[in-house]
Amino acid sequence: MDQKVTHKQVILKQKPGESYPQKDDIFDYKTKQINLQDLAKNLKDNQILVKTLYISCDAAMRVWITGVKTYIDPILPGQFMKGQAVLQVIQSKSKKFKNGDLLLGFVDWQNYQILDDKQMAPLDKNYPTPHDFLGILGISGLTAYFGFFDIGKPKKGDVVVISAAAGAVGQIVVQLAKNIGCKTIAIAGADEKCSYLKNVLKADHTINYKKENVKESLKKIAPEGIDLYFDNVGGKMLDDILTLINDYSRIVMCGAISQYNVGGQYGIKNYMRLIMKKSTMQGFIVTDYNKRYQEGISYLQKLIQQKKIVFQYDFQNGLENGSKGLQQLLLGKNKGKVIIDLNNDYKNQPKL
Repeated sequence: MDQKVTHKQVILKQKPGESYPQKDDIFDYKTKQINLQDLAKNLKDNQILVKTLYISCDAAMRVWITGVKTYIDPILPGQFMKGQAVLQVIQSKSKKFKNGDLLLGFVDWQNYQILDDKQMAPLDKNYPTPHDFLGILGISGLTAYFGFFDIGKPKKGDVVVISAAAGAVGQIVVQLAKNIGCKTIAIAGADEKCSYLKNVLKADHTINYKKENVKESLKKIAPEGIDLYFDNVGGKMLDDILTLINDYSRIVMCGAISQYNVGGQYGIKNYMRLIMKKSTMQGFIVTDYNKRYQEGISYLQKLIQQKKIVFQYDFQNGLENGSKGLQQLLLGKNKGKVIIDLNNDYKNQPKL
């Protein structure tokens, strides 16, 4: 079999400026032919040659490429774009993994790469839709699970508001809240998204923030006040919701996508409401819960089996469309969890 394959790579060309993400001009794309047999000769002990199958696009990537160190090292100009990915082993010098195994790892945006086996986590290669481990059974699902239950501490009957509710995390939180009997209010930025949230995910109420005044709509929908706000947006929406919280309410700080693309961050004015209402506002990083991941996965798998939860993906076909997927996500034009699909027929991989 001919072992020459097309190998694509995505490299950060420059830090994002004021024109990004409206203009997608910060990445370089390289395409070349490589010989997998020659590449495999470079394998050392405890290393694997993998093919990338699916890559997750996440709003946090906008922060990673600014050059500022966060919970991971920044991605700098000249370096590969990176992300969480599902991979398949095509040649192994590892005792942990064999050819054909499916793995999860944080890797470069390229089709093929050599990795140390300690960087990888094994996946069930018989699972029919492995991209789920980047979505509902991956970081998105686990972020929703631990953020909602551990930080949000919901109770049946609570009034729960979710921003960016049609996104990767938001759509799961909506359903978690509904499943335990909360009054669920979902905020999104398009009528189509609101229809999906209302008719498919069964949110009690929806608000299109581009057409409605969120604060006034919430006053009408929930005159009793808000017990739990799952915040994916930050900015003015958070500030307005602070004026509507109840005593002992919980605000889960999951993301602040409204602040990622502006020159100066919106200054919160109503934080005194947290004191007056004896309430909490807490951020979190899902990797802090890595020892409990199986707990979250098992809970979500049970809901899937019981058909109590669904999940929508927004696939971008090919690595060359990866930055487009990220752009659409940051502009709020995505329809669900953005996944870069590098190879639909992952079971027919090159064999060395």
